[in-house]
Amino acid sequence: MASTGLALHLHSGIPVVDLEGEWDETTDGLLAETIRCLERAGHFEIIVNISRAARIPLLDRSRLEALERLAASVRAHCGHLDVVAQGEQIEAYLRRKAQSLMRWATSEEQAICRIKGIPMMTGGCKVPARLIAGS
Repeated sequence: MASTGLALHLHSGIPVVDLEGEWDETTDGLLAETIRCLERAGHFEIIVNISRAARIPLLDRSRLEALERLAASVRAHCGHLDVVAQGEQIEAYLRRKAQSLMRWATSEEQAICRIKGIPMMTGGCKVPARLIAGS
C-alpha cells in the first residue's frame, strides 16, 4: 500500500505544499482542499513541490487539468501557483502543453526569488568567504 500525503511549511513567508508519496485521486483531493484553504486564509502566492513525490504521472491529462484548475483559481485572485519539479518533469509537461497558468521552477529557492522579485544567480563561479570579527 502506497503512502500518500501532503506537508505544509512556510519558506520566506510563502506557503509551500510538499507532495509526499504516490500521486493518486486521494492526493488530488488533498491538494485541492489545501490550496482552497490557503486561498481562504489570504495566501495567493503558493508553491507546490512535487519534486520528491514517487511515480508522478505528469503526462496524465487528469492530473495536469487538476493542477491547471488550481492555478486558475489562484490567478482569479491575482496570485500565482508555482510548481517545483525536476527538470525532466518540467520539459515533459512543457512539450505537451505550451501555455500554462502555472509557473515552473526546479527549486523552492528559484520559485521564492521569482515571487519576491529577487534576482537569482544560476551560473558563474562561487567564491567562498569567511568573515573574521575584528578586535
